Amino acid sequence: MLDTMNLANISSADLKQIVNLVEAKEALLARLAKIDSDLAGYESGPITAKVAPKAKAPKKSRKLKEAIIESLQAAGQGGATVKDLAGRLGIKGRRLYNWFYSTGKRIKQIKHIGKARYRWEG
Repeated sequence: MLDTMNLANISSADLKQIVNLVEAKEALLARLAKIDSDLAGYESGPITAKVAPKAKAPKKSRKLKEAIIESLQAAGQGGATVKDLAGRLGIKGRRLYNWFYSTGKRIKQIKHIGKARYRWEG
């Protein structure tokens, strides 16, 4: 349907449908990235149960959250891509993308403004 359409003739209903499809695709890609990340944990050796101590997990997560927020605030209105943030923070892009999909979406001031691009509005 869309491959034969002229961009000048796209209706608002078509545009909304395109936006919904792109958002659905991004959600599926995030789920796939999470699965890939989980599977990658098994590639390094024998399968063992990985249980982090409950007292340490929130501290790590809190530090990551603070570092991401600080980086987004420094990036300004243009925001930052997942790749750029991952490089600055020294973590894998896949982990950061998963963070935005799970934890980040619960933070109202973090806005998704483009493909793998986020900004702080607050």
